[in-house]
Amino acid sequence: MDLLVLSIMIKNEESSLIKTLKSFVDAGIFNIFIYDTGSTDKSVEIVKKYFDENGLNGIVVEEPFENFSISRNRCINQVKKRFIDTKVIFNLMIDSEWYGNNVDDLLNFCNEVKDEKFDCYSINTKHHQSYYKQTILFRINSNVYYKGPVHEYVIS
Repeated sequence: MDLLVLSIMIKNEESSLIKTLKSFVDAGIFNIFIYDTGSTDKSVEIVKKYFDENGLNGIVVEEPFENFSISRNRCINQVKKRFIDTKVIFNLMIDSEWYGNNVDDLLNFCNEVKDEKFDCYSINTKHHQSYYKQTILFRINSNVYYKGPVHEYVIS
C-alpha cells in the first residue's frame, strides 16, 4: 500500500525483526524504512534479504546512535527525504519488537484521515497486559519531531 511507510529504528534485532515486519507486510504494506544505529549482528543482512525475497520497497540507512530523540529525528528526516515526492502520506514509526495487530484497521483509519490536516496521531498499543496510546503515526510532510534523549516525546 502506498499510503504508509513503516519505519523502524534498530540495533541488533536479528531475532525479532522479520516477525515484526511480517504482520505489516501481510496486510499489504510494502514501503519499509529501516534505520540501523550500529548493529553488529546480521540484522541488516537479514532484512535486506527479506526485502528482496518479498519484493518490498525496503530501504536501509545505517548511522551511529546519538540518543533516542536525535536518532528518531534523523530517521524521520530520512523517511521524508525518500518519500515526500511519492503517494505516501503517513510514516508509522514502531519499535523493532512490536507486532502489528489490526493492521487493516490502521490502514482504513489512514484512508479515512488522509485529507485531514493533523500532523500526528496516537495509536493504541499494548505492552504485556497494559494498553496505552503512543504518538507514532505522522504525516510525511509535517514538522513533527522528538524531544528528550531518553523517554522521548513528540512535538508538532
